[in-house]
Amino acid sequence: RLDVAELQAALESQARSYFESVRASTTYETHALLGAADADDDGTLSLPEFEAGRLYVHHADQVERPDLFAFADVDADGQVAPSE
Repeated sequence: RLDVAELQAALESQARSYFESVRASTTYETHALLGAADADDDGTLSLPEFEAGRLYVHHADQVERPDLFAFADVDADGQVAPSE
């Protein structure tokens, strides 16, 4: 039999494992997507590279690409780096 504390601990452990798996997958996917869209191979995406259409963006038909770019460009330097 499991008590509440044991069940909670098991669920938290499962959630941590899932989170780490998603983080690793997202990191890989981010670098792969950036690499595919980075036409000048500088390690970042400019707005023209972002708008070129080589980068699939979920819901792109509902939000304009410049708006998505501005959202992704956290430090507002005109480039989207993998760390953003």
